[in-house]
Amino acid sequence: MRFLLSDTARARRLARLLQRELAALGRPAGLSACLDTAARLYGYASLVDLKASLVPVGSPFDEAAGPEIAAARRARHLAVLQGIGLDAGTAATILDRIRPTGRGRIRSAHDAVLAHLLARAVREGVSDLDVAPQGEGYAVRFTRLFERRLVHTGSRGEYEAVLLQLKDRARMDLRETQLGRDGGFQIAHDGAWVDLRVATLPTAGGERAIVRILDPNRGRPRLDQLGILRVPEWRRGLARKNGLCLIGGTPGSGRATTLNASVRELDRFGKKIYAAEDHHVGDRIPFVGQVSTDAAVGYGFAQAIRDFMRADPDVMILGEIRDEDTARNALRAASDHLVVATLHTGNIPSAVSRLRDLGVAPDALRPILRAVLVQTFVKVVCTTCAGHGREETGPCPSCDGTGYAGRTLLSECASFATADDVGRLVARVEDWRIPVQTPVPWPEMVDEGIAKMRAGITTSDEMRRVFGSLFAERCAALGLDPAAYALARSRDALRPG
Repeated sequence: MRFLLSDTARARRLARLLQRELAALGRPAGLSACLDTAARLYGYASLVDLKASLVPVGSPFDEAAGPEIAAARRARHLAVLQGIGLDAGTAATILDRIRPTGRGRIRSAHDAVLAHLLARAVREGVSDLDVAPQGEGYAVRFTRLFERRLVHTGSRGEYEAVLLQLKDRARMDLRETQLGRDGGFQIAHDGAWVDLRVATLPTAGGERAIVRILDPNRGRPRLDQLGILRVPEWRRGLARKNGLCLIGGTPGSGRATTLNASVRELDRFGKKIYAAEDHHVGDRIPFVGQVSTDAAVGYGFAQAIRDFMRADPDVMILGEIRDEDTARNALRAASDHLVVATLHTGNIPSAVSRLRDLGVAPDALRPILRAVLVQTFVKVVCTTCAGHGREETGPCPSCDGTGYAGRTLLSECASFATADDVGRLVARVEDWRIPVQTPVPWPEMVDEGIAKMRAGITTSDEMRRVFGSLFAERCAALGLDPAAYALARSRDALRPG
């Protein structure tokens, strides 16, 4: 049985490679057809016959068999590929692009490019990488500490191979190129698994892929170790028996880390807690029923909520509320259970606006909204060079000459004890008669950021990047000159000589 599983698994791997190579050559094919072709390359009539056989045949690309046997195998492989409608040249191209790696394993000739890029990105602490078509080729850009830089360019053929490999590993439909898709997978790095989130976007020049890298060194911090200012307010919402608690922020703002830290503070022994996460479960939490969503099979957050409801839960955790069905089901579940979820939003009032855009009537939030926590990151001034980016011997090694090293969290949080408390929040969003400048009853992120700017932790450049005109308005109200808090490296560049 060990041989049966090995040959079947290898045939499936070969089928996925064939599907990618065919798609790259403009000949998209279904996975089932590629599985049968892979089985024939192994010497079987079909995948069914391969599964029924207990006799291993080894790798169909075994180069240690001698030149005569290898030539005979190649002729048979060419015949198999021509048998599915490929001309001799295309069949030979596909065979040349599939390589043995030893021990019966195979890979595409372009697999090493993606493996190198991903390993480098993780090693350098990159938050995401962007694979974008460009003219007759493509470009890869890394984002680290919110700054993008070009790290790789390649041919159009390499782009097609890298893109298809990303989609393949993220379990996306390789034949779908007109609609945006998302998925995820894991890679091993320095003895640990690193979670990757992949999203594709159809553009005029071809599909663009963005790969988010979840920090493998983030560990498992407690809530009070994350730098959130009003943790007691957030815990007050988590302590309620039912209702909705939301963690807001943009992608890369640490929402998942805060969500997992919140789950760990719940009574996981005395309560039934179920969690739905994007694509696959990255952080295993004991005594929590964790499931992964998979768009490829139509299993999303909305369906997960329906399944949780049948399991008599006390608490439900959702990776993100991003569509109307999920928002509607989360609201229904929150009437009798505690629901904790993340939401793409920039501040507390916009959480109401975002749910309204997803079909939730703001008034429906009055009896169930318990707490909203919104967070973001700003870069921290390098303490080695004090933000100058240079030392006597050259660029600062701690910040690579940027003047920034690391980041710090900014947050704002509000809990709501009564429906009237929620009603006042809803009124801020819905009532046009309330001026936008009306102060809110909680400390805002921009104020925390200004305090850290004045303490020399961050800079006005960063505050302007994150908060835009709101930062300028707040500085004007406080009588602050943003130029006085600019990054030292920026001030140095303005000095004559």
